[in-house]
Parts: sequence; structure tokens; C-alpha cells
Amino acid sequence: MIPISLIFSDWILLWVFLYFVSIYTRKYHISNWIYQNSNPFIALIFGFVFNLCFFSYVLIYNYSSQFFSLLAILLLKIIPSYCVSFYPIHFYKNMLSFFILFLIYIFYLYTQNTNVYKVYLEIANSIIENKNNTPFFHMMEKIISRV
Repeated sequence: MIPISLIFSDWILLWVFLYFVSIYTRKYHISNWIYQNSNPFIALIFGFVFNLCFFSYVLIYNYSSQFFSLLAILLLKIIPSYCVSFYPIHFYKNMLSFFILFLIYIFYLYTQNTNVYKVYLEIANSIIENKNNTPFFHMMEKIISRV
């Protein structure tokens, strides 16, 4: 199983969660800063475009995974994008936050002796070979098998 900490989409989803927590706890200085400077909308849009390209590539080799791919894009990108789009978006501040998060992610991958290419190649191979080694695809497979 590919650890959830190696998948950047999950980092963005955690960012969305922290952003919503900051909305309701703005009386604290850090929460107010997060609310004002780091709306994850732009990161979600980049992630959406990346996932469309990535899953398009994967679907060339494994057409049967299209349902899970579309479900992943819907649940992990489209719905969160819609939810955060109602809050202030400051393009440059949000891009800077996204860039900093991505640099932290790359550094984290370096500490885990891997890189972005290796991680996403492993994810692609997992989906193409129907191994479902990503947390989302594995969870969906378990839910479908119980129904």
C-alpha cells in the first residue's frame, strides 16, 4: 500500500480541512492568518487539472478503473473546490502558500528516499494493474466488494 503521506492530493485535502477549521476558529492568530492567506482553491484547481491528465493517461491502459478515477476527482477535487470557492481568494498569497506546501512535500519525499516521479509512477502502475494500492482506490474496492 502506498502511504497516504506520499500522495500530494491528500496533503491538499488536509489543507482544505485546516482551512475550514480556521474559518470557525478565527479568534486565534494562526487561524486568522490561514483564513486570510491560504485558501486552497488554486491548489485544488491545479490538482484537478493534474488528476484529469494523470487519470486520462491511466485510462489508456486500464479502462475499467474509470469509475474510481471519476469518483476520486469528484470527492477529492470538485466538491472541496466548490466549498472553498465561497471564501476570499487572493491569487498571489494563495499561490505562494501552494508553492511553499509543494516545496515541503518535495522535501518530505526526499527524507523518505523517494521523489514525485517515483510516487506517481507507482500510483499509475497500481491503478493500471488493478492492484489498488492507493488508499482511496483500496477503500473504494473494499466498499464495493461488501455491497
